[in-house]
Amino acid sequence: MQRRIVTLTGRPGVGKTTVAVAAAKILRSKGLVVDGFYSREVREGVVRRGFELVDFTTGAREILADIVGQGPRIGKYHVNIKGIEEFVPRIVERALAEAQVLLCDEIGPMELLSPSFRRSVSRILDSSARAIVVVHRSMEDPLMKSFVRHPEGVLVEVTENNRDGLADEVARMLYGNTP
Repeated sequence: MQRRIVTLTGRPGVGKTTVAVAAAKILRSKGLVVDGFYSREVREGVVRRGFELVDFTTGAREILADIVGQGPRIGKYHVNIKGIEEFVPRIVERALAEAQVLLCDEIGPMELLSPSFRRSVSRILDSSARAIVVVHRSMEDPLMKSFVRHPEGVLVEVTENNRDGLADEVARMLYGNTP
C-alpha cells in the first residue's frame, strides 16, 4: 500500500539517516524530484564534536549543534538556533514548491528548539507532498506525534535486523515500483 509519509524512528546510531538518504537517492534515480535536508555527525577523529544539517540538493551545510559555542544546551551540545532558522525553512519551502518527495531528517529535540523549524516542518503535514521523515525515538513532542499518527502515513522502526533492505522498501511505500 502506498503512503504519503513514511516516518522512520529507532535508537540512536541504528541507521535512520542512512536509510532515509538511501531511499531518497533511489527515488531520485527513478527520475523523481527529491529535496530536503538531513543531519549527520561531525567528528574530530573518533570524538563526536556535534551535528550538521545538509541540504540534500545543494550539499550546503549548517552547524546544528557543537560542543563549543553559544545557544541552548542539550547534553554537551550547544544548539545553533540561528543556523537552524536560516537554513531549514528555506529548504522546506523550496522542497514544498518544487519536489515530489521531501526528505526531513530529523525532527528531534535540538531541531524543535527553533520555532521556525516547527512551523516549516509542520507545513509538510498539510501539504500534498510525499515525505520521508525521521523522528527522534522519544516522540513525546506533539509535532513528532503528528507525523507518527498521520492518516496517510506509516511508522517504520529501523533496527539492525531490517535496515539493510529498508531503503528500497521505503521507496516502494511512497511510489510503488515505478514513479
